[in-house]
Amino acid sequence: MRNFLIAAISLLTFLSCDSSSERNGVLGRGLSSKSYSDLAMVEEVEEAEVSEKVISANPKAEFSKKKIKRGSLLFETEDIASTKSLVVQLVKANNGYISNDNQDDSGGRRIYNYLTIRIPAANFDPFINELSKSVNKFERKDVHIEDVTEKYYDLKTRIKNKKKLEQKFLEILKKAKSVKEILDVEREINKLRTEIESMEGRFRYLNKQVTYSTISVQFYQVNPEDTNFTGEMAASFKNGFTYLKNTFLGLLSIWPFVLIVGFLYWIVKSVRKRRNKA
Repeated sequence: MRNFLIAAISLLTFLSCDSSSERNGVLGRGLSSKSYSDLAMVEEVEEAEVSEKVISANPKAEFSKKKIKRGSLLFETEDIASTKSLVVQLVKANNGYISNDNQDDSGGRRIYNYLTIRIPAANFDPFINELSKSVNKFERKDVHIEDVTEKYYDLKTRIKNKKKLEQKFLEILKKAKSVKEILDVEREINKLRTEIESMEGRFRYLNKQVTYSTISVQFYQVNPEDTNFTGEMAASFKNGFTYLKNTFLGLLSIWPFVLIVGFLYWIVKSVRKRRNKA
């Protein structure tokens, strides 16, 4: 049983440590030479893959580049409704979707429409190029590209390695002879699976960011009603009413303070009145 527990703990140590020499020393004490050889081979093969296909700048590497693309656009339009309809059509034509849609018409001189768009990475440039044909001038046109190739494949390889180590633990579990041995190994397997699930969640998020690019599109229309005297007068009247409402609400919020001050004033006045009579 002692050898069994040493083997299980040694395998977990292999999973947690980054230093090859440290892992070699621990595993050498707990596992047979054949088991150690198998685990070392798994590590060497995967590290070789990362070194050759991710870190290497060899253009013939099998792994494709993984990039996260983000764009931010701002422009003026004469007809905000028509522009939005055009953007929606372009999104559908490029197999994308709108994740956020917000229009701001707070009574100012401009009406804004804010759209957050998710577009397949391959259609990122075509979408922007098509939209640019209908825009006279961009007030903002920013494109940011982040290369996450190494992070992407490193995370993918780590998940693969941990799953292989999980299988090794399952093999040890089959050899367990007592309830305590079974519980000890299952506890370590559960820890390992929690790590795998966490890494898989991060990988799915990263993969989604790579697969779908994010484009923030903002466009506005100058409100024609606010460019003449009548419109300005209406806006001023509206603002005046807003200030009056806010003032009234502010007074309501401090009524306890006003009540206390009034009560203290009444007491002081009463005391002075009595003194004068005396």
